[in-house]
Amino acid sequence: MRIRCSVHTRFIIHQVSQATGITVRQLLSSSTARRLSRPRQLAMWLIRRHTGETLRAIGEAFRRDHSTVHHAITTAAHRIQSDPDTRRTARAIEASLGRYATQPPLSPPHHLQDRHHAHP
Repeated sequence: MRIRCSVHTRFIIHQVSQATGITVRQLLSSSTARRLSRPRQLAMWLIRRHTGETLRAIGEAFRRDHSTVHHAITTAAHRIQSDPDTRRTARAIEASLGRYATQPPLSPPHHLQDRHHAHP
């Protein structure tokens, strides 16, 4: 399936496909099945975060309206904050983006970060 979008967007779609076991064709399909929509929402969130693509451009890549993309990004962001499995998946995909990433990867929740305090 040919994806009409930037190389960065295609790369992220392929990385989400590999990480989730969902084919690119399935990610770009019109299916609303949860097993496909959640990875698709995550892909849209990652694309927006790491490429700065417009909602309209992301929508064109997935053959969706920009308002659907907005909803997907909001839903994925909430799930990343509230669901440890989704957060782990997002971090793993971000780690695979390497030089394509424009934003720093998600950091662990504050209470899990190493605390290095200088002692006076």
